[in-house]
Amino acid sequence: MGLSQLEICNQALLKVGADVIDTLTPPASTEDGTKRSIELCNIFFDQSYEEVLRMYPWNSAKKRAEIDLTDNPDFGYEKRGELPADFIRLVDIFRYEDQRDQRTAWVVEAGYILSDYDTLYMKYIAKPLTTELDPLATNAVICNLAMKLCTALQLDDNWAKRINDELFGIILPQARSIDTFENKELLLEESSWLLNRELNHPVG
Repeated sequence: MGLSQLEICNQALLKVGADVIDTLTPPASTEDGTKRSIELCNIFFDQSYEEVLRMYPWNSAKKRAEIDLTDNPDFGYEKRGELPADFIRLVDIFRYEDQRDQRTAWVVEAGYILSDYDTLYMKYIAKPLTTELDPLATNAVICNLAMKLCTALQLDDNWAKRINDELFGIILPQARSIDTFENKELLLEESSWLLNRELNHPVG
């Protein structure tokens, strides 16, 4: 079971040296010392969360969907279909349910996917509950939120730099290594790339 939104906010606050909070509901009293922290967490959380989901194809946030393209766009493509409500970013498109077709042309625009086909099979990053994320994805959200808190709390630039280095220098590389190992599709794609490289660029 992953962390709740409140728990993620508290870990981000601790990372920047701020006091933890008991709730995300702003207090009525302006004298409450945690009022500012609660307000900032409410302002930045969704933005931080969606940025992290867009910056990397997390296995724990992937979903699949069959998309029916029923509308007719003004030009360029013959069909248009609405993206899922929880769509964050596209990972892959399949023309057929059981195989990829590299000739399939498509584009994502303003909440829709456009193509020349009636149906597409989509692999995408959704917006799951925070408790459904794996630990590395959760740590990435914590770091991203903490960096935004650094600016809002007017902390020294070194705070944000250390957190940025942790996110991009440690967490994301670890996530790529683990997610690749747990994803046979990625392993096959990388093996195919290496084989093609060896055939096209033989050593010796």
